[in-house]
Amino acid sequence: MPSQDEFVKTLLQFPLVQSLSTCARRLKLRFALRGGVLRNHLLTLASGDQLPDAFYDYVDPFSDVDLVLEQLDDWSPLAQAISESVPYSGFLRWEVIAEDALRVTSKQFGSIAADRLLMWFDGTTGKATEFRIDGLDIDLEQTLQRPSLALRSAVERPILGPPFTHILDMLRLARYSLAFPRVKSDFELPSVLQSMNAFLRVEPLWLKPRVDSFDLRRLEVALLDLLFTAHNWGIASNFAKALMAALPRVWSEAAPIVRALGEGPILGGGGTGIGALLYKEGPQSPLSTQLFADSAVPLPELGGTKNLIPWVRINSYGHNPDSCCNYRDFENGVATVAWRTGSSDRTLSQVRATEVAVVAAVEPLTQTGSAVFRKDPALLPLPGFVHRGQSFTVRVDHGFVRGYLNRNVSFYLGVTPAEIPKAE
Repeated sequence: MPSQDEFVKTLLQFPLVQSLSTCARRLKLRFALRGGVLRNHLLTLASGDQLPDAFYDYVDPFSDVDLVLEQLDDWSPLAQAISESVPYSGFLRWEVIAEDALRVTSKQFGSIAADRLLMWFDGTTGKATEFRIDGLDIDLEQTLQRPSLALRSAVERPILGPPFTHILDMLRLARYSLAFPRVKSDFELPSVLQSMNAFLRVEPLWLKPRVDSFDLRRLEVALLDLLFTAHNWGIASNFAKALMAALPRVWSEAAPIVRALGEGPILGGGGTGIGALLYKEGPQSPLSTQLFADSAVPLPELGGTKNLIPWVRINSYGHNPDSCCNYRDFENGVATVAWRTGSSDRTLSQVRATEVAVVAAVEPLTQTGSAVFRKDPALLPLPGFVHRGQSFTVRVDHGFVRGYLNRNVSFYLGVTPAEIPKAE
C-alpha cells in the first residue's frame, strides 16, 4: 500500500483532481476533498482492482462530492471556479462543510477510518498548489498502509450519539464490505444485523411516532447505495430483506424506498434487474425516490424504441408563464437514474458513454398528437452524464425538458444507443 506521498500521486493522475488544484491556486484558497471519493480510492487500491478511467467513477450512484472549507464564505467563488474549470461538475451534487464544524460533528459518527481521510489543496502560497493527506482522529499511516473494515470502529461511539446514527453507521459498514469484498474485515454480515437490531430496540426509536423525514431520506439513500454498489446481488438483497424485516413498520409510511423494499417484489427477483431514481420534481421540491424493474409491460408507444434500461417516468415542474426565462442549467438539480442486473457482473460495462444517448420521450398534450406519438414517439435528447460501476448510472438535467417545451411536463427517460455518423 502507498505512503502518504504515493497516495497523493495516485490521486493526481486524475484530471478532475488536477482541475481542483487549479481552482485552489487561482483563488488562493485552502480546501479539502473528503469522504466517499477518497474512501473508494483507498479501498480500490487495497482490493487490487484496476483504477477507474475517471475520478467521477468513485462517486457512488446516489452520493455526492464532499468538500471541506476553511470558512463557508469561500464556497461561492469556489463553486463558480469549479463550474468553469471542472468538466461535467454540474452533473454531480457538491456538499460543503466548514473545517471547524466538521471536526465537531465527526465525533458523532462511527470511526470508520477509510471515511475519515482528507486531501488538502493549499493554493494560498502563491506558487504551486501544495497537497497534504490528513485524517480525523485516526492513525493516518496505519489507515493507508493496512486498510480494513472493523465492526468495533462503528460500534465504539460516544454514548450520547443518537440511536438512528448508530444504524446508519452499521449500514455504511455493511455497504463497504459488500462493495469491496476483498478488503480485510473482522466481521460477517449477520453480526452487523445483530448490532443494528440492538440499536433498533432502543426505546426512543419506538416511542417516536415518526422518524424525522431527513433521517429517513438518509436511510433510503444509504440503502440504495448499498444495493447498487454491492458485488454480489444475492448477498446484498438477502441482507436488505433481513434489515427491512427488523425496521419499525411505521417508518415505511414516510419512506417509499423502505416500503417498496419491505413489501414489494423488487428484492424477490422479478425481472432481470433493479432500477432507482432520485431527483427533485421542481426547484423547491424535496428529493423524490422511486424503484423500478423491467418486469412491467413496456408502454406500447415505446415498445419499438430500443432502450438499454427500462423506461422510467420523471416529472419536471417549475414553469412560470409570466417569466420569459423559464430555464437555467440544473435549476431542478440533477436526476440520478441507476440500473443494475441481478448478478455480480458489472452492468453494461461494455457500453461506452460515447455510444449512448439520454433521451426524453414526451407525450403530446393533444389527442391528435398522441395518436402520432404512438407510431413515432417524440424523443428529445437530454444533457446527461454516464458512468459505469457495479451499476450503470445516468445523471441528467431533467429541468431542460420543461425549459425546452416551456411548460411543466411529465416524460419517460431512456438511454438509447447513439448513432455515430460514419466517415464517407
